[in-house]
Amino acid sequence: MKLFEQKKPPLVAMVFSDTVDGNIFQIINSIYDGAEAIGIQLDHVKNEYKTREELKRLVDACNGLPIYVTAYKGGENAELTYDQCADQLLLMQELGCELLDVPGDFFGKGENGMSFDEDIVRRQKELIELIHSRGGYVLMSCHHSVELSADEIISHAKAQVERGADVIKIVAKCESREKMIEHISVINTLKKELGKPFLYLTSGPREFAGLLRQIGPTFGVCMYLCVAEHSKGSTPLQPKLSAIKAVRDNMIF
Repeated sequence: MKLFEQKKPPLVAMVFSDTVDGNIFQIINSIYDGAEAIGIQLDHVKNEYKTREELKRLVDACNGLPIYVTAYKGGENAELTYDQCADQLLLMQELGCELLDVPGDFFGKGENGMSFDEDIVRRQKELIELIHSRGGYVLMSCHHSVELSADEIISHAKAQVERGADVIKIVAKCESREKMIEHISVINTLKKELGKPFLYLTSGPREFAGLLRQIGPTFGVCMYLCVAEHSKGSTPLQPKLSAIKAVRDNMIF
C-alpha cells in the first residue's frame, strides 16, 4: 500500500468542506504544510457535487498523494441507503483512491460501531472482497459511544481482521488519565497480536484523548489524522498538521 511506503507514520490531512472547491483549497493548504496523504470525507460533501466530473477534480487536486475516503451514512449521506454510500466509495476507487473506509456497522447499525448480525457481516465481507478484487484496500472503522474494556476493544479489532480489513480503525472513548494509560496498553497489545496496521484514536477531553492522538504512533498506531486548519466541520481533537509534523519529524521510530 502506497500509504505506508515511508518509514515514519504518514501525516493524513483530513478535508471537510461541503463543496468540492472548498475541499480543494484545503488540499492545497495541506500539501503546502507537508501532508503525505489526504483524507476525503464524502459524508461532508453536498450530494449535488458528487458527480464523477466533480469528484475527479477533487482527486486530481491531491497531486498523486495516497487518498483515504469515508462515505459514512450520516451528515450529507444521512438520507441515502447503505448501497448508495457504498457506490460513492467504489466510484472514488475508480478515480484512484486506494484506502476506503467500511464501518463495522455498515449495512445496519450495531452497538458501539460494530454489528455482529450474520447478514450484515456477510454484506460487509462481500463489499470488502469487491474492493479487493478491484485492487483497493479497506480500512474498517468503529466508533465507540461509551468506554469499553480492553478485552472488548481488542475483540472489535480482531473481528475487523476476520472480515477482511487491511487497516483496523478504533475510535475509543477516553474520559480520564487512568483510561488513557489503559489505552496505551491496548495499543501495545494490538501491536503484538493484530498482524495488521491499525489506527487507534480516542474521543473525550483534550488533555487525555487529544494527547493520545498525538503520541499514539510512537507506540504503534499506523498514521496521524490531522487538519491544515480548524474551522466549521473539522474534528477539534485532530492535531494541526504543521504542529504534529514538527512533533513526528523529531520523534525516533
